[in-house]
Amino acid sequence: MGGRDRALRLRQAGSSPWLPQPEIFAELTRERQERDPESMLALYRELLAVRRAHAVLREGELAWLDGYPESVLAFRLTHGDGGADGGSVGGESGDDSGDSADGENDRGGRASAVVVLNTGADPVALPPGRVLTASVPLADLGEGLPADAAAVVLE
Repeated sequence: MGGRDRALRLRQAGSSPWLPQPEIFAELTRERQERDPESMLALYRELLAVRRAHAVLREGELAWLDGYPESVLAFRLTHGDGGADGGSVGGESGDDSGDSADGENDRGGRASAVVVLNTGADPVALPPGRVLTASVPLADLGEGLPADAAAVVLE
């Protein structure tokens, strides 16, 4: 049982926790976040699972990407033969037929993924490929990556 959960329960049961806990912390407990599929805990767990499933996200060579507004941080991770030359390995957008479960491309032994973080107010276009995960529901990516959101795209 987590310390904050216990402290809040003690307060609610009439006992005093060692440190005072504001009521707003009740929304941040692991216990509450486990029940919310859109919580920060759920997002972190999804990100860790995607990272475990794709070698390119664990071992890829990083190259910063230009061509985005100043409010966007974007980089490409490339893993396997061929280096970080920026070439697409998955074929046309949405074509992931050559990708194995760990993110390697069966045709050339190379995989690349692009991570895009939009801190600006306007949506930005995502690169072609398969969105592995995003900090917003995938349905919200129709007009591009919205403000205050991030996405990981397997090329």
